[in-house]
Amino acid sequence: MTMTTPTDREAIRSLLIRFAWDADTGTRDDLAGYFTDTSTWLLGDQTWTGTTEIVSGLIGLRDAGHAGPGSGTRHLMSDIDMADEIINGHVSVRSIFVLTSTGERPSLIAVGTYHDRIIRTGTGWRIGDRQVVSL
Repeated sequence: MTMTTPTDREAIRSLLIRFAWDADTGTRDDLAGYFTDTSTWLLGDQTWTGTTEIVSGLIGLRDAGHAGPGSGTRHLMSDIDMADEIINGHVSVRSIFVLTSTGERPSLIAVGTYHDRIIRTGTGWRIGDRQVVSL
């Protein structure tokens, strides 16, 4: 077991915040850079595995107008809480998300938690697993 350093913690926090921005405004290639071939994404009864499947699922949400450029939505993240230990190259993180619509009458679309397993790779930290839990 290794303890997270302030540099690790900032890199992980930055990864999660940049992903929230890119979920709203980034390209397919931008989204792909956050995952590995073994990453998983759990959303309700859907499970996507690997970079290609996860990005395709996220693009499907964009195509349905739920997120991404032109959707008028924004992801807000708060209360990022991470474990102090790195166990087998992984750090557990939980955070709160709020999905809002923008425009003339901004409104709340969804609130929930992300349960993440962040993994250290040769090129930096990546989202290994994400479970999205709506409140």
